[in-house]
Amino acid sequence: MTNDWAGKAGDDYTERNMVFPTIMQRKEVFSQILKDIEFETVYEVGCNVGHNLRAIKWDRPRTVICGAEINQAARLQAMKFGCIVDDIMEPLKLSPFDLVFCCGVLIHTNPKDLRDLLLRMNLLSQRYILLMEYFNAEPVEIDYREDLRLWKRDFGSFFMDHFPVKPVRSGFLWKPTSGMDNLTFWLFEKE
Repeated sequence: MTNDWAGKAGDDYTERNMVFPTIMQRKEVFSQILKDIEFETVYEVGCNVGHNLRAIKWDRPRTVICGAEINQAARLQAMKFGCIVDDIMEPLKLSPFDLVFCCGVLIHTNPKDLRDLLLRMNLLSQRYILLMEYFNAEPVEIDYREDLRLWKRDFGSFFMDHFPVKPVRSGFLWKPTSGMDNLTFWLFEKE
């Protein structure tokens, strides 16, 4: 994750994504991905304004939702929606969490920093880790808006190669039915 997201790039992203017409779709997506698993606390790395956290909360009202966000404008919006949010560089002292996840964050993380971010997620989780990202069988670097970069890879295999986890389920989210981008998800349980 670069500091570009703390400034103008993050502000622009937040402004582009303030409309939330797909809360029902996201609620259904998370309901399916997280079916049959028990959790009371959730932490999203890179929560932006909290759309995903709100969808989870709507499906499971008693869940404590927390997140990390590097962009101050997005962090303030998420807090208005009832999310407990901190700066991504300073994890909350409420950890460990039952479920830690990210959605579209690893693709913006420089490959040299990827293992460290996943290590942080693994340490914050006491049981489950969910990754929701663009997929490519081989690592590839892509130009992304202005001077930013985006990296695709098989994040699930990368995570399993570096941490003692077992897969619970994985799948593909198709934009027209999910209300999200075309994403691959991997849900892991710590061993």
